[in-house]
Amino acid sequence: MNRVMILGANILQIPLIKQAREMGCETVVVAPNPDEPGFQYASHSVFADVSDKETVLRYAIEYEISGIITDQTDIPVRTVAFVADQMGLPGIGYETACLFTDKFLMRERCKELGIPTLAYELVDSIDAAVEFFENIDGDVIIKPVDNQGSRGVFRVSSVGDLVNKFEQASGFSKQGTVLIEQYVTGREFVVEGLAFDYEFGNLICGDTYYFDIEIKSISVCKIPRLDELSVLG
Repeated sequence: MNRVMILGANILQIPLIKQAREMGCETVVVAPNPDEPGFQYASHSVFADVSDKETVLRYAIEYEISGIITDQTDIPVRTVAFVADQMGLPGIGYETACLFTDKFLMRERCKELGIPTLAYELVDSIDAAVEFFENIDGDVIIKPVDNQGSRGVFRVSSVGDLVNKFEQASGFSKQGTVLIEQYVTGREFVVEGLAFDYEFGNLICGDTYYFDIEIKSISVCKIPRLDELSVLG
């Protein structure tokens, strides 16, 4: 029987866990908190830090998994790629995973490819951040290089703001480093797609609209089954 390891057991991972079960796979679900709701749908439960790639690899070998995946969270992406590489399983590759989960490395690669970027710098001290801010002569954005969900992201308009927010931003970074970059305004687009076998298929392109209202409820749309998607055809 195919045995798939899924990193994350929160409510957002439940559709993935259930889908794997429906496709006839045993599921090895990994998350640090045993109270997370996804575990009730797991064939096997592992309580571990999903960012600890060596520990997750040990469990993956123990359970003799045939695949590893995550969804709706950035934190385990590197671990998924690392385990896949080590076990010869399908994956995006560890180097690629690092590029997509480190904001500084991502911008560095864009620069290498000739893709225009805003002025930015990786800093690990408030003095370096202040120097960059003063050279920009305008607002900046500071953000941890390796977190998700916009936690620790701040717009800064003065040195005082920078001093107040820098420690918070760096506290959300596992590396303790902060990306500081030029702030700009303009039209924001959302582009999402899926890459498979070195080909990219666009799924959606749209505008972003922000509402200054209190959110009372959120509507959730049905996500297509994996075997319902025809990405490139």
